[in-house]
Parts: sequence; structure tokens; C-alpha cells
Amino acid sequence: MNRSRILYGVFLLLAIVFLQVGRPALADTVDEARDAGIMAVSGETAVNSVITVETTALSPTSAGDPNDGACDLREAMQAAVTANDTGHATQFNECQASPGPTFITFAANVAGQTITLAPGDDILPFVDHEMTITGPITLSGGGTPASNPPAQNWDSRLFRTAGGGTLTLVEMTLKNGFTVGGGGIILGSSNSTINLIGVSMMDNTVYGDGGAINTDGTLNILLSNFSNNIALGRSASDYTNNGGTGYGGAIFISGPGSLTVSLTNFSGNTANKSGGAIAVYQGTHVDISDTNFAGNVAQADTVNDTLAGGGALYNYHGSVSIARSPFNGNVTTNGFGGAIFNNLSAEELAISDSSFNANVSGDANTVGRGGAIYTEEDATITRSTFNANVVLGDGLGGAITNNRAAVLQITNSTFLANAVVDGLSAAGKGGAIANIDNPYPVSSDSTVELRNVTISENKAQTGGGIYNEEAIKLWNTIIDEGTIGSGGTCAGDAPEDMGHNLQNPGTACGASITSSDPDLDVPTFNGGALATLVSRLPKDGSPAVDAGDNAVCNGPLVNKEDQRGSARPKDGNGDLTDTCDIGATEAGTAAPGFGSDPVQPGPLAFGNATPGAPANYTLHIIETGNRELTVAGSISGPDAADFSISSMMPIVMPDGAPNYSLQLVCDPVSAAAGTRTATLTLTTNDSDNLQVDYDLTCTVPAVPTAGFGSYPEAPGPLDFGSLPVGMSGSLYIELRETGNATLSLSNYTISGPNAAEFLMAAPVTSIPDGAAPVSHLVTCNPTETGLRTATLSISTNDPAWPVAEYDLVCMGTAVQPPFLPTPGQALLAGYSAGNVGPYGVAVSPDSRFVYVTDYGDNLVVSYERNDLGGLELSRVYENNSDGITDMVQPVFTTISPDGRNLYVAASSGNAVITFQRDVDSGELTFLSSVVEGDGYGCFPAPCAGFIDGLEGAYGVKVSPDGRFVYVTGISDDSIVVLRRNTNSGDLRSLFSGANFVQSYIGAELNGARGLTISPDGLHLYVASYLADTMTAFSRDPNSGEVTFVQTHQDGDIISVSPLVILDGLDGATNVVVSPDGAYVYVTGRVDNAVTYFHRNALTGETEFMGSYDDDLGSGNGLGGAFGLALSPDGHTLYATGYDDDDVAVFDRDLTHGWLTPVQSA
Repeated sequence: MNRSRILYGVFLLLAIVFLQVGRPALADTVDEARDAGIMAVSGETAVNSVITVETTALSPTSAGDPNDGACDLREAMQAAVTANDTGHATQFNECQASPGPTFITFAANVAGQTITLAPGDDILPFVDHEMTITGPITLSGGGTPASNPPAQNWDSRLFRTAGGGTLTLVEMTLKNGFTVGGGGIILGSSNSTINLIGVSMMDNTVYGDGGAINTDGTLNILLSNFSNNIALGRSASDYTNNGGTGYGGAIFISGPGSLTVSLTNFSGNTANKSGGAIAVYQGTHVDISDTNFAGNVAQADTVNDTLAGGGALYNYHGSVSIARSPFNGNVTTNGFGGAIFNNLSAEELAISDSSFNANVSGDANTVGRGGAIYTEEDATITRSTFNANVVLGDGLGGAITNNRAAVLQITNSTFLANAVVDGLSAAGKGGAIANIDNPYPVSSDSTVELRNVTISENKAQTGGGIYNEEAIKLWNTIIDEGTIGSGGTCAGDAPEDMGHNLQNPGTACGASITSSDPDLDVPTFNGGALATLVSRLPKDGSPAVDAGDNAVCNGPLVNKEDQRGSARPKDGNGDLTDTCDIGATEAGTAAPGFGSDPVQPGPLAFGNATPGAPANYTLHIIETGNRELTVAGSISGPDAADFSISSMMPIVMPDGAPNYSLQLVCDPVSAAAGTRTATLTLTTNDSDNLQVDYDLTCTVPAVPTAGFGSYPEAPGPLDFGSLPVGMSGSLYIELRETGNATLSLSNYTISGPNAAEFLMAAPVTSIPDGAAPVSHLVTCNPTETGLRTATLSISTNDPAWPVAEYDLVCMGTAVQPPFLPTPGQALLAGYSAGNVGPYGVAVSPDSRFVYVTDYGDNLVVSYERNDLGGLELSRVYENNSDGITDMVQPVFTTISPDGRNLYVAASSGNAVITFQRDVDSGELTFLSSVVEGDGYGCFPAPCAGFIDGLEGAYGVKVSPDGRFVYVTGISDDSIVVLRRNTNSGDLRSLFSGANFVQSYIGAELNGARGLTISPDGLHLYVASYLADTMTAFSRDPNSGEVTFVQTHQDGDIISVSPLVILDGLDGATNVVVSPDGAYVYVTGRVDNAVTYFHRNALTGETEFMGSYDDDLGSGNGLGGAFGLALSPDGHTLYATGYDDDDVAVFDRDLTHGWLTPVQSA
């Protein structure tokens, strides 16, 4: 195959992937990548050497192996380097190369395999020119040494770039690298460039800096992954703490080059000093976008008490820009800045459209600062959310600490439920923000400027919202202690009131600031660049609405927009003046809205009427705005005396009111035959519809005459909307007699271009005078895509309507493939015939592997997914084999967020079993089990106790930060909390036995089965089969302990008038929370139903919204409703029907949470 075509295909595929993401920031990068491929084909940038690696073997020395008959990776690289050094075509052993850029690929028998550089092997050749290596391939080093310090020549770093060299790696896994220096995989020299596209670097370790990469040059990263890389910060001679190293768990970069990162994941990386994921030094410019940072750790194990930290990022002396990136569960155990440490000598830190959730600074022995960010240099933050970040001990700044005369500008951002805590108690200062100048005060003030910021529900002992020792200025800002916050609004020096601010309660932020409840709605995703950008909208009537300063909102920092990017100012209170709101989010424009059915001007045809035998007409008034609508009416025209409004006027319709039926009457004054006409005029407070006119007509017959009327009025239309080809849709047309004689109906005819696709069933031939209206079903069944039209004609004996015609319209759409194409794939391999088989299922984070428990045969069965989504059997793990114990009748199973462990709840083993998981091969290794009755706290003796709560172990989940495991016990009516070792994943310790935290037992958990944890990690929900309940608990992210919040039980009375009873939780089995945290869904096996609740993200409480029931026809396939899953984007919900042998698929409304059945398979 032509190698240049391969290059073009690679870049074209990447371009397609990036374009589907739809991020404008990536457009230039995608174009450059695609253009690189095209130029390579056209010759504009020639690829002079295309070398194919033909073996997975790797020569141990730089001389290679000239006698093995195959070109290996070392020889391919050496051939390319030699050709460029000499300027001549080169044959090096079995590999040929020419001068110029080099492209290395892998033969079909090598692609997808693993090549290993063993400890002691010679290093691979330096890259000193343009070299591209593209997989798929895994390159592995020798891993960490057996003892520390290691023996000589243990290093197994894979690549090194020389000055002027460019190394591009595509679609590769690089793992198990080790060096006593820096850069476990790549060491880059100054004036070199490293490009990574679709590369995963994992399990790499260094004594120095940069667990995966250490470079003084330029580094560009797209669509890549960095996980479990470690910078140990150790001396190569004796393994003691080296005070000058241990920075950048994944990446260390320094010098005048740049770092660009997009669409990449950093998780579970560790730095002994600072920058759990990335450390930036000496003038480097960093641009990070659309990148996830989760569970990274900076241990801050410094010498001489040097300040350190930054669980995800340490900016020592660089310029850093971050956009659209979530920071979740990053930790600095002994330092400052759970997510980011911005050093005194840093050049710039700019953050936009990003979220910081559950990051932690400090531990039980160390006082933290800045649960999310610690900054000593100028920084700007805009359109971002800080939620549930924590500082431990008597620390400062639950979300942010600003220090050392730094100027921190924050705009359009929300601070929610951040805390400084010692154990479970509020401690320290500044639950959201602390502004200090300590320990080395300088001449100028540390300054925080808050513009259109919302601070609510934060907690500290002093200054739950803000603690200030220097200068804080407030514009258009809300500081609200809220219902779960504590420590007051402000403490220390009062902030400077720049105008248009709110505080609640009290006046601790200054007497000049208005003290009033801001009346904010519950926190949820209200829009923005990330689904984790939680915010709180002001409610209708909030004192924050239209109370801000337009000059601030129109200024360059707020930039005429709110946290979501929505335009401001708007008219939020309906006074016809656009005024900016106080706080991070802008309420919508407030205005009444008028609508009607039919729309103006009608006509409104009453049919026949005679004196004493009036004809009636109903006009439906619709409130379409968000303010109270008022409507008044009058009738004028030639025959105004013959018409009247029987409804009371004026009409007042509050926001959200149901449609109002305005009753009109035609009661002729005279019996003279003829048509009566008039005009109905409605006046409203809708500025777009201040006056609306309708034409009124009715007919006085000379003799008793039939009258024809219908709904909708002729000519309609009857619009069926969009229908997939071959599927029917139906509407009703209502026919009525409006005169004073029997109405005869005949000649029902459907004609027109697509008449055969419409049908009217069993039409009536007559309607007696005074009889009730008759409804007829009309259907459309499109046979082709596109607009389908026809005309329905009905002949009548009404002189005014000899023929009534209606336009019939529907749009045929292409048949969409089913959500679950049938028949699918049935797998029996690995399950013993005759016993109860598959029960729980877990999918690895990279979606490559599936694990299924076999309840009857005490197995876990592993499958690998192929490119088409099918499953191929990998291995079977059986109780009492390979060291596995206590795995008797395994039920539910789950995988840790870092993908490194699988946990199984065994109901008859009364145990939770821990497996170590190889993230590359998917293989499992039994680690340990924790069993009912195990001791804990046994060192020193005597034991503190024994575990109670694992009898009938059933459900199992890992917290989002990976620090705790939660297990339900169906026989103990319980939840057991266990601490997880984030390095090994073990739930046991050598000396203490089980890592026991808590056992919660309660009647509301009778038969506790499924459980889930909210995406923010703050709440836990349990479905209990025998109690018929769904129970909510709050979760302490520091200790892992749970506290009861609320329970819902089947049969609860939700409302007395009208009577609403909670139905659907009988046999509650499984529970999930939507990705945005707004809704909770529960299966009820006995009720054959899925029930859903709206979740208050602040308190964890839920409100019953409704249920979908197989018995009532709203949830076909839910017989014995059992399993439950949501698609990652939250658009689709899947529920298994145990009794129906079915999978019910629902389309899910992201705003309201309601479900629409789309398939049962």
C-alpha cells in the first residue's frame, strides 16, 4: 500500500473526529493536521523515508541485529538518523532510509502488539530531525525497579529529542517507562518539538520531574490520555527526598517553548512535590482547552517547608490559559491549591468556562489553602463554577486563596458549597475565598475584584463566603450564606462596596451593601460550555433581578454576557428597561405573551343561530410569556348586538396559567334570514399584541337549517408533524351540528398528491340537532420521505358549508435505526448450563472491556469489545481459583474511575471482592476481599470492632474521587463505607485489616439493592426492594461518611388536592442519576415501572415527578423492571424488563427529565 496514502488517511480520520466535536478552538488545529496529510500526498512537504517496522522484537544494543531478517523499531530510527546525519540514503541492517522527514509505521502482524525496551537496553536513537511514528502500537519500558535505588542501567525511557528535532506520535500507548532522571517516556531538549495525537501514557515513573514527559521545547497534545504517571522526587544515589525534583506527575515543561493541550485526559497522576498532572517552569506559554483533570495528586513533600501543591497544575513561571476544562477531585495532601498552584513568579493565569468540583487541599495533619486554586500572582477567572471544593484543617479559602499582592479578577462565576472543615465541623476562614498577604507581606495589597459573581452555601468557621485581610472589591455580586452554609457572609476587613451588591443575612460585608435574601433557584446546569457548569438563576421577583450596574455589565470584563454566555442586560422585571442583574446569571426577559387558538383574525364562524337558539364559540387564550397576562375585550361592527362575550372580562392569567376558554355567543336579535358579522377586539398587556381583532360570523336561516361546525375549523390544517416512513400518526377532527336541524354528512373524500397515505375511519353520516359533537380519527402513514399532502372533503346540508375542506399535512422522515439493533448478540460462553447466569455488568472507562458476574456459578466473565461493538470472550474468573475467595453468588459489580480496579458484591459470600485490573489488557488479578465480621482497627490490639452490614452484599459503587467504596447489604438493611487505597485499590491494610469507615443501618433500607452517587459526589441514593423506597443521603467528600436526608416510599401521598400518590417504587431495585445531576430514576420490579424524581443539587432532596408503567402502557417492556442505565450524554435511558425478557429504550428530555418510549427489544 502507498505509505503517503496511509499518512493522508490518518490525518483525515483525525480531522473527522475533531470536526464532530464541534469546538471552534480546535478548527485551526484540525485544518493544520489535515493539511499536513494533504501536503504529504502532494509533495509540498515530502516524506522522504517511509519505514515499516516488521517485528515486535527490539534489539538490546544500538548496533541492532543484522541477522534476524526483520526491521525493528530501533533499527528504523537509527537508519533515519544516520541518513539525515550523512545526507545520503542509508541501509542500516534490514531498514532503509533517505534524508529528510521520516514516517515510521508498523506491519500488519505488528500493529496492535507490544514492543518492550527492557531495563539495561541501550536507549533508542535521539530524534534530531522530523520523525513521525504512527500506530496502533504499544511501547513498554521495563517498569519500576525491584529495589530503590535501582541497579545501574535500569532506565527504560523510550524517546529523546535533540535540538531541532520534531517527534510526532500517533495512536500509541506508551507505558511502564522508568528513569532516575526526568521524562519516563520522552525527554525533550530545547528547540525541539513533540506532537502527540491519540496517545496514551500510563504507569510511568521517574525519580526526577515529569513522570511521562520532561521537555525544554514545544509540546502539542491532542486527543490523548495521561494516567497513573508518577514523579517521585528521589535521589538516584540513596532514594532520599530530593528537594529539587518531584514536579509534574505527567508533564514537566520549561523554557521558551509552548505547551498546547486539547481534548485530553489527565487522571490519577502523582507528583511528590507540585503539579500532580503538569508543572510549568521558566517562561513557557501554556494553552489548555477541553481537557479533563481528575484525581491527580500533588503530595507537596517539600524540603525546608517550601510552598508547593497544585493537585493538577503547578505554574511556577509560565503563562497559562485554560478554557472549557473540568477539574474534579484533584488533591494536594500537604500543600496548597487542590487543583492549581499559581506561583509568585508566574507570568499569567487565565481561566474561562471551566469547573472546579470536589478538589481538596490539606489532610488530617496539614492545614490547607485554596481547595481549588492557590494563587500568588495575577489571575483572571470568568464564566466558571467552583463547587464543593474543600480545605482541611484550620485553613483558608475553601475554593480560592489569593496571596502575596496578587490581583485576582473574577467575573460571571459561581461559588457553591465550598468549605473549610476539620472533620465534619466548619473550621478556618473563607469558605469560598480568602484574601491574605502571608507569610511575607509586600508593599502592595493582595486584591480580589468580583464582578457579577454569586457566592452561596459556603462554609467556614469565620467568613463562610469571604475572608479578607487586604483589598476586595465588589460589583454586582451576591454573597449569600444560604441554608447549608455557615460562618456568615464576610469576615476580616469588609470588602469595598463598588455598588449594586447583595448580602444575606446581616451586614457583615458592610452596611452600605443591601441585606436581602437573593431568592435564588436550586443549583443546576442552566447552560454554558460544560455540563458541570452549575449555576443558580434568580427567581421571579428576586431582588437581584434588574438591580445591577449596566456600566459594569457593558465593560470589557463582564463583556455583556453572563456565566452561560447568555446576553445581558435584559428586562427581567417587566419595566421595559434592559438592566443587568446582580450575580453570575441573568434572568430571562420578563414580559407577558399573548396567543390564541385559532389565531387572529379568524374567522370565528358560529354556524347557524336563531333568536332563542344561540350558537356558541370557544376561543382559547394562551399565556405565552413569563409575566401576568391581562386581556380585555369588546365587540363592534354591523351586527355587534347579535354577539356577546359570556366569559367574565377582563381575564387575568398568571405566568404559567393553563389556557383560558373565552366563551362567545351569537344570539340574533332578529329572525330575518342572513349572515351576521362583527369584530371581536381584545386588548392585552403584551407589547407585541396590544390589540388583536377577530372576524365573527353566524347565519340566521330562513327555515330550520342544519349548521356545520368542526374543530379544528376548516381548512385546518391537520398537521401530523414528522413521521418515520411506514409508521402511522393520528389526529382527531371533531364534527358538530351548529344549526337547528339534523346535519347530514356525505361524500367523505381524500384527494391530492398523496391521498393514499391518509385515512379517515368510519365517518358518521348525520348528527341530530342538539346532539353531542362526534370525533373522527384521521391517520397519516407516509410511504416516502418528504412533505406529504392531501385534502379531506366533506359534503354537508348546511347552506353555508356545502363542502368543507381540510388540508392534511405530514412530513415523512427516514426510518432511524433502532437504539438497540436486534437480534443483537447472545453470549453463553463462560456460563454453566442449568444455573442462574449473568447478573451484574460493568464496562471499562475506555469502553474496551466488559465484565459480567455469573450469580449461579460464582464467576466473573471478561469480554473484549471488537470494532463493531460485539463481545469476544477473554477470560473466566472463578471463585476458589487463582486465589479468589468469598465470591459466592456475585451480583452487582463496578469499576473504579481510574479503571484500575473491579469490585464485586457477593450476596452469599457476604463480601466485597477487589480485583486489580490491567488497563491495557483488561486482565484481572485477585487482590483481597472484605467479609461480614472482619475486624478493623486491630493495630495495636485490641480491635476497635467488626464489620456489620455486609450480609447479603448486593450493590457496589466507587466515589467519583476514587477514595471510597459503598456497598449495600440486602440482609442487613445497610450501607457499608470502605476507604480505598488510591494507589493499589485495596480495601484492606496490612495492619488495620479492613479499611472500614461506617455502617449505616435503617428500616428505610430494608432489602437495599442498587445504589448510585451523584456526579458531584455530594449525595448517594439507594433503592430498597422490600421497603419499596428510594432513600437519599448526603456524603462527606472528606470522610466518606453518609447522613440520612430523605426517603420516598411507594404509596406516599404527594398531594391531597388534587390527589397524587407516588406509584412505581414497589420492589425498588436499581437507581441512576442523570449526568447533569438534575434527575434520579428508579426501577420498581413489582410495579413494572420506572419512576423519576427532580433532584435538588444543594440538599440532595428529590421531588416525585412521575412514573412510566408497563401495566398502563407508558413503558412497554418494563415487566419486572430491573436493570437501569443512562447513555453518557444523558439523552437515552435503558431499562431491562426481567419478566418481559425485554430492554425498554426511552428518549430523555434533558431539561425536564421526562421520558418518551422509543423501543422495546
